[in-house]
Amino acid sequence: MKILLILLMILISPVWAQQTISLIEINDLHAHLTPHLEQIRQADGSVLLSNRGGLARIVTKINELRSSNSNTLVMNIGDSYHGGAEALFSNGNDIVEAVNAVGIDVGVPGNWDYAYGPTITNARFGAAPQADVKRPSYPMLAANAIYRDPPNITQTFLINIMRSTFNYTPGEAFLPASLMIEKSGVKIGLIGLTSDIVERMHATLAFNIEFTQGLNNYKSLVESKANDLRNQGANLIVVMSELGLHKDKALADMLSQNSVDIVFSAHTHELTLQPIISDSGTRVVESGNDTWLGQMEIDFDSDNTPIDYRWNLHAIDSSISADLSMTTTIDSIRAPYLVNQPNLTNPVVFPAALPSNLQNLFPQAPSLTLNRALDYVLATTSLAIDRKNALQSHFNNAYTDLLKQWSNSDIAITPGFRFDSPVIPTEENFSGDAEDYYWNYEDSVTIRGDILIEDAYRLFPAPFTIAQGEVTVARLKEVIEENLENVFSQTAFNQSGGWTDGFAGLSMTVDICQDLGNKLVHLEKNDGTALLDSDTLQATGCSRPFDQEATTTLCSYGGFSNVTTSQHPDGMTGDLTAVDFLIYALENNLHSTLASRRSITDNNTTSQWPISQKVQPLSITCIADDIVFQNSFE
Repeated sequence: MKILLILLMILISPVWAQQTISLIEINDLHAHLTPHLEQIRQADGSVLLSNRGGLARIVTKINELRSSNSNTLVMNIGDSYHGGAEALFSNGNDIVEAVNAVGIDVGVPGNWDYAYGPTITNARFGAAPQADVKRPSYPMLAANAIYRDPPNITQTFLINIMRSTFNYTPGEAFLPASLMIEKSGVKIGLIGLTSDIVERMHATLAFNIEFTQGLNNYKSLVESKANDLRNQGANLIVVMSELGLHKDKALADMLSQNSVDIVFSAHTHELTLQPIISDSGTRVVESGNDTWLGQMEIDFDSDNTPIDYRWNLHAIDSSISADLSMTTTIDSIRAPYLVNQPNLTNPVVFPAALPSNLQNLFPQAPSLTLNRALDYVLATTSLAIDRKNALQSHFNNAYTDLLKQWSNSDIAITPGFRFDSPVIPTEENFSGDAEDYYWNYEDSVTIRGDILIEDAYRLFPAPFTIAQGEVTVARLKEVIEENLENVFSQTAFNQSGGWTDGFAGLSMTVDICQDLGNKLVHLEKNDGTALLDSDTLQATGCSRPFDQEATTTLCSYGGFSNVTTSQHPDGMTGDLTAVDFLIYALENNLHSTLASRRSITDNNTTSQWPISQKVQPLSITCIADDIVFQNSFE
């Protein structure tokens, strides 16, 4: 009787789940090979400091999920190969080697994956021959990137040399736009979107590549690629996007109904506890960073039509045992970095077969030398050091205070990076305000407050040079306004960069709910002294290796004057980089004078992480004089 009932149900049911496909997302690895501390927001807004991540744990979890469902597809989306000493001193090769051993099916490059410069980019992802650059072993996609001739090279013979050297044709795809993968008869159409802020990071990083810009252009692009895949028989359309959660949500809202089934987002390090259902019906999800795996399980009926979606987040924590093979690989990669005197330098790589008289077209990053092991203790801190707050972070405050103190300048500036590995002291030696100290600890985490060489390179994995210059208050206000708009624009496709830059010597009142030009409400010196627009301030900040207008640019902003690079405080020769200075300041105990501070006030007390689930609080609506905060991502 039961058998007859089951058969009857099969016959009369319009949908009968035939099989389940599992899509797994890894995103924003930032070259983390080993476990590290991570701040995990709890439901009540408190923060758990947890030992998370590690490729060996990730491999174990992926193998477990694959063993329970052979119809599993693993995606690696954005910012994989840059971040930390192992990446910097190998041009990303050591990270590529490790990630290639994970067992990934398809990936998308992130904005930091372009940060080694055009030689590495064209060899790692494009068709340029370069024997000393390792490539991903899995397909990489980028529908929104095409080749172009470098806009600053106009001579025909040089253009022809560039085309031959990098092996490209203008107008052709930098990477394939899409890929079809079949699992047990179900055809999964995948579209890749790489980061579109590469040129805004620096024009040289987008040397011969042009990226799609603007919401309407992305709508047309994605719908066209999705339609092509549907015509090829795709049963499911998936977008893997490094545009960031807020751009992906705006794009999904604009798409034609059900043209795309799922967008897997990366870049913003946001954690979607539940899928965001857009206006078009597209589901948008993001998996935080390397400390989580996101898994979307999709049930399909007998016609291979998706009928149910389940979003699961898997914490990559100490409960997961490390895969032995991956552990061996990582130990081998890290061994040269853990000897007493590694004496490693960041390698210079010029394009293969490029005539030596043209090498000046490819400026190189400052030379760095790793002369102590990654686990060497530089100092012990009594301050919490992290970058999790998008408006004002502990690290930005501490680092710029050090710069200002050392240089005796009026102000100091540091770029606002999104990534970090926090360094947190024990409760016994913590000296911050109570509102800053909201951590609680897992039993398995030992908190010492030690700052290691490894931490220094995590905090500054890009070899910026310390520089000093002058700026008028009028121009400084424009810089701050531009930076606030890049981070907090209510128009998602106007967003770029990481978090708010760090400033020392200033107190400011902002209103991140306002439009460009009105976000900075008031600016004064940190001692309350008023500032006139005509005042000129001495500023200490950074100069990047590819800056062409070096004498007028500080920390990527033009309009400064008399910019010069700083000299090594210890008499060493060569450029003083940001990480050099950080190491010097820590070893010479300059940080002992630091104190916790808050010098940016938001007039609207916008809900920030961890009170807000989202790290970048951008779901803000202004109605007349009343401010209404809405977070559609909760």
